[in-house]
Amino acid sequence: MTKSATRVAADKATFTQAEVTAKDTAARAGRKNLIINGGFDVWQRSESATGTYFTYTTADRWRHYNGALSLTSAKYDCSSEDVPTMNAMKLTVSSGNWGLMHRIESVKADTFTLSFYIKGSTTGALKVTDNNTSISVTTGWVKHSFIITNGTSGQFDTFIINNTSQTFNGDVYITGVQLELGSVATDFEHRSYGEELALCQRYFYQHIKGAGFISLAHMYGARESYGYIDFPVTMRVPPTGSAVSGTNYYVCYTGGIGPNFNGITFSDNTTNTTRVQVTLNTNATAGNAGMYQTGNANAGVSFDAEL
Repeated sequence: MTKSATRVAADKATFTQAEVTAKDTAARAGRKNLIINGGFDVWQRSESATGTYFTYTTADRWRHYNGALSLTSAKYDCSSEDVPTMNAMKLTVSSGNWGLMHRIESVKADTFTLSFYIKGSTTGALKVTDNNTSISVTTGWVKHSFIITNGTSGQFDTFIINNTSQTFNGDVYITGVQLELGSVATDFEHRSYGEELALCQRYFYQHIKGAGFISLAHMYGARESYGYIDFPVTMRVPPTGSAVSGTNYYVCYTGGIGPNFNGITFSDNTTNTTRVQVTLNTNATAGNAGMYQTGNANAGVSFDAEL
């Protein structure tokens, strides 16, 4: 068989030792990225919101720090741009103290490499990781990488970028965030949306937002009713359940009727399930089965086990 010119050229290609080492590291790394949702694909809470001091607001696993400032983050489509991801986070910022933090549940004391892609609506400077390193932000995507030494095994918190003592004022876009073992920045690791979502749901699970089914129900009394919710993955710790409350936000279909209720109480939480307890606004028949649904577009149920 005669080789094509392209194949012949590929066979003659040479690489430096650094390139060989980097490619070998990438090939053997497996699930190498310790950052969850580094490609900003999962946004269970909201795709655009203004965060407050040290809160998880929009993209899963990404924590805002904004001091006394408002920090707005939003999903940004970068699928047609020169980066390895489909989505990015857009941060609308001003020249004050703010930052974007990621918390990792457990890592060993070792050397790691942090890498990411970043651009701005204007030029300026930002700081990364330990506040001692500055980077220049331009209006085109640039990949940066840094070596980080983690001296203590356990939970690892790091500011990916921040504006401490800097004067950047505009929009910042970031994507392809990766933290990996060793001192070589390899190509961004792609995980399927389903795998990334499951990783995120260990820390936060949006059960329902807007119209939809909540759980099966059992009428314990004329107005007192119970149900159970199973989580799709084992959560980090028994989570705190939260339901948006409002007049007639929810409905219990039971015995041919649909009495409303305003809110939900959660109890007996484990890392895999929780009990739902509601008080109906009007009477139903004790002993009947039923099901809970939302009755308002603003209703929602979520569970938080974040670090």
